[in-house]
Parts: sequence; C-alpha cells; structure tokens
Amino acid sequence: MSLLQRLNDGFERSWPMASLRTYLLAVMLLATLPMAALMSLQIFQEVRSDQIRLEAELSRSTAAFAESVQRQLTSSIDGLEVLSQSELFQQGRVAALGRLLHGRPRGDWDSVFLLDRDGSVVLDTAGLRASPVELRELRDLQRRVLRDRRPAVSGLDETQRPGSRAVSVALPVLHNGAPRYVLGARMGESVWQHLAQAAAKPAGGHAALF
Repeated sequence: MSLLQRLNDGFERSWPMASLRTYLLAVMLLATLPMAALMSLQIFQEVRSDQIRLEAELSRSTAAFAESVQRQLTSSIDGLEVLSQSELFQQGRVAALGRLLHGRPRGDWDSVFLLDRDGSVVLDTAGLRASPVELRELRDLQRRVLRDRRPAVSGLDETQRPGSRAVSVALPVLHNGAPRYVLGARMGESVWQHLAQAAAKPAGGHAALF
C-alpha cells in the first residue's frame, strides 16, 4: 500500500462520524455567521451615530441655555448700572430712592438692596428683615464688589427659605471715583425655572441650572 493510500485511509478513519442533519446544521451555521457579524457591526454603527447626534444636540442646547442665563445676568447688571447713575445717589437722597424703587422696578427682580461700605443694609425693598444667613451672603457679595470694584453674582444658598431663595447681582456705586455703596437686585427661583423651561431640549430632555 502506498504512502498516499495509507494517509487517505487514516484521514477517513479519523473523520468524525455524524448524521447528514448535523452536517447541514454546521453548514447553515457557517453561512450565517458572516451575516450575523455584519448585522451586528451595522447596528453598532447606527447606535454610535445616534449617540454622536444626540451628544451634538445636547451640546448645542447647553450652549444656548448658558447664553440665555448670561444674557439675563448681563441685562440685570446693565439695569443696575443705569440705576446707579441716578442723581439721587449723588445727592445722598437714599430715602427718596427707596420710595422710587418700592415694589418691583423690573419684572425679573424680586427686590433691590443697597449696602454701605461697612456692609450695613441701607435699603431693602424686600420688606422683610434678612436672616443671619441671608445677611452674611449679602456682606460676602458686598466685600467681593468692593474688592474687585466690578459687578459680582452670588450663588443660590440652599439654607435660605424655600420659595425665597434668589441669586443676587450687585455692583459698586461710585462717588468722586470711590465706591460709596453697593447696589444689588435679587432674582428669585422663578426666573431661572422659566429659563430652564424655555430652553431648547431634545425629546425627553430636561434642563437644569446648577
């Protein structure tokens, strides 16, 4: 028997014996594996594409929301700047200024306050006596304004009374080139909630300001 014949006989003896059905299943499995791999790759690419598109949309929404918040703050600072140029300040007629500002001079301002260089409250249209926590926040803001001699924005203190929490914007009132007062306005939670609700959001999205 030749070497080739012996090898062929050995190969046939070592070949696993199985039914035709088993071979058919094996062939079908081998045929479907490339298709399954291709479909899995396509699904992954589609999911990744959707994720990239969603991230881009969220980025645009976030940028637009941040810009609207910045416009709100800038508008309030501009309003306070105009108010600080009033002749009533230059003439020291703070009581008359208080009567002028009684109520809400702007719809987005809950109240207006005025502090002197020592941090004492000269005027507060809120009409309520500030709590120790609120007073400390105002004085911290006043010190920042006097130190930097430019407008400053407070944070939203969670220790304030629910429903009365506000973000304060303040700037220095100059007299003969030197800071004489710190003038500020409070913007309550409703202002920021309105901006969040009006923000453009993807379907199912939610906007919040921190």
